[in-house]
Amino acid sequence: MNFPSWRTYLDESRSYYYSLFLILPLAAMYEVGTMYLFSNQPYELRNAADALLRFILEQIGVAPGYYFSIIFVGILTVVLGFGIWREKRQPLNAMIFPMILLESLGWGTVLFFALQFIANLTLTIPTNHTGLVQVNLALGAGIYEELVFRVILIAALSFILRRGFHWQDASANWTSLLGAAVIFAGFHLFAEVFQWHIFIQRITGGILLGALFLKRGYGVSAYSHIFYNLIILISFN
Repeated sequence: MNFPSWRTYLDESRSYYYSLFLILPLAAMYEVGTMYLFSNQPYELRNAADALLRFILEQIGVAPGYYFSIIFVGILTVVLGFGIWREKRQPLNAMIFPMILLESLGWGTVLFFALQFIANLTLTIPTNHTGLVQVNLALGAGIYEELVFRVILIAALSFILRRGFHWQDASANWTSLLGAAVIFAGFHLFAEVFQWHIFIQRITGGILLGALFLKRGYGVSAYSHIFYNLIILISFN
């Protein structure tokens, strides 16, 4: 088992090929964990971005109830299989996976200290629940907030700027990153009272995670977000 060169690692690790291999087991763990933790409850506590996706799909009659979980994991599996077939990739280099985890842990730590410097507050995870529920929410935040506010929203805003206003790719991407960060911060106002320092902190978090997504891909940004949340849980519990 050979270590990849640094250039090979940077190229391969930011691809959706490796990202989906990393996200798929986490998505399954989050869905199974939610079902298990709330099996005897009249409600389920889910990440807000996850709940938003479910609400939208339920409103258009696509995925009621637990079908969303099956559909989401199924879509990841199909996209992964299609990507492997379409790109005709070489066999996976197993050493890239622990390298991605170590890199993400590093970025999660940087994110923690950067946001604590701005405001001594958490970014996404409530701490008034049991440990397993908090860990499960940490997984959901990394998976779904990065999916909604980075993968989907940045791509959608960039598409509008490029096709509708004929912006260059770089300008469209980075402007979309800033717009998505503001929307990311505003989204949290549905669950909390507006305070400037918290709002600025969330915008900063959105910018840092958005930059990670653009430069390093979905897998690194999602795992960095998760590691950040876990560091928060360890630090404040």
